[in-house]
Amino acid sequence: RIYDKATGRFFTNKKFIFYCREMVTQNYKLLHSDAKGENFNSHWELDLHSRGQQYGPDLDIEKADDIYGSKTKENFNNPR
Repeated sequence: RIYDKATGRFFTNKKFIFYCREMVTQNYKLLHSDAKGENFNSHWELDLHSRGQQYGPDLDIEKADDIYGSKTKENFNNPR
């Protein structure tokens, strides 16, 4: 549960996606969240899979192609 001081309400079931670009440092950064006031990134899937796929300059693309063995979409839509 997240408390919003501005509205005095609690929010639940918000999603936070952290990622680590360099595996050596293990410094995780917030890539995307659907919580109010947090970092919202409509291209988070592209950024997350940018090492495995190359995308051109088309800014309309928001979803990454399915990668064999990846459960990104499944885990985002059905978190455990």
